[in-house]
Amino acid sequence: MKTIFGVTFFGILTFAFADYATDLKECRHPRPMSNFNSESFLTGTWYVTHALLGSNSTVCRRYKTSLAGD
Repeated sequence: MKTIFGVTFFGILTFAFADYATDLKECRHPRPMSNFNSESFLTGTWYVTHALLGSNSTVCRRYKTSLAGD
């Protein structure tokens, strides 16, 4: 019984003092690359493998891109 209580207490303490990144206050707006050809670059299927300030959960995100007409 003491072991269960100790492990539960340690888990609650660990979760309570976990360090989460809170540096992101607003979205960044990078400048586009010169001579960028979006039609040849945005083809196929894209997968996110790394995320800045992302969660630790295992989530696979798939993105399908298309170009809208003018």
